[in-house]
Amino acid sequence: RTLVVDPSRRRDTPPRSGPVVHSAAGTHTCVYMPRPAVLVVSQIAGLRAAFEARGLAGPWIRWTETGEDPALQLQSCDVLVGEPALLAPLVASAPRLAWLQSTFAGCNQLLDVPRRDYTVTRLAGCFGPDMGEYCTLHILALERQYEEQRRMQSRAEWAASRASAGFTYRRLSSLTLGVLGLGDIGSEIARVAHHGLR
Repeated sequence: RTLVVDPSRRRDTPPRSGPVVHSAAGTHTCVYMPRPAVLVVSQIAGLRAAFEARGLAGPWIRWTETGEDPALQLQSCDVLVGEPALLAPLVASAPRLAWLQSTFAGCNQLLDVPRRDYTVTRLAGCFGPDMGEYCTLHILALERQYEEQRRMQSRAEWAASRASAGFTYRRLSSLTLGVLGLGDIGSEIARVAHHGLR
């Protein structure tokens, strides 16, 4: 389902199904809802500032700081935003929940939640550059045996050569990287790896 906010609808009117939309991502049924009551439960530093910078502020968006009991706010909540591990235990207490927006790419913690009458969307389109760099970092660390070299350095052990210390490594240009899945993250890993790996 694709949720469409329709501010002209009164808060006491239930969401209504709309037209079917076809896109590259598949077929979606639009669900029109009035301006939702949004509850954000997150530990992400700077998330509130990011919302406000994009004009997502006002009385319809409420924030629950970690450790605060969100029970009262959950009763009137239409949309939950936050990390799946924080939101999973709250789903059963949100009777009006129509949409759960994860701040992570993965939503595994929600798999054990028996309730299924709401839409879950994940965060996408922003992790590619970070994961591309992360993978490159670890490929280099493994190939150059960084951890062992760091341990030797901390013990002030200096080898006459890499070979005498038992270090051998392959140049990136001699390696072939396989990427399973070319979504946002996989495509960026392939793009970054193209500058050295095959």
